[in-house]
Amino acid sequence: MHDALTVLRGLKRNLSERCYTAGSVLKRIRDERLFEAKGYGSFESFVEREVDLGSKLLAVTLARIPEVFTEEAADKYGLDPLLGALDALDRMTRTGARPLSRPPLLRHR
Repeated sequence: MHDALTVLRGLKRNLSERCYTAGSVLKRIRDERLFEAKGYGSFESFVEREVDLGSKLLAVTLARIPEVFTEEAADKYGLDPLLGALDALDRMTRTGARPLSRPPLLRHR
């Protein structure tokens, strides 16, 4: 756990370019419940107290990046576009809208 926190502190300086790596570290902490070893009952409580990336929401969202995007896409686009894409996906999920799998057919009259 100490090593993971050290890695995250090192990534803070260039988080935009290294968001996939930071997300992977956070995802591992969440998925393997490593936060419990430090006495936290939830991942959210852990990041709020132990992870200094600016906000709890950012840390929680970073952990989602490796679930949704490839490392190549994350490296290509950087943090801000990925956060925007996750926000758009969340909005679609909340409203029940489904993305089009293909463009609608145009009907000729």
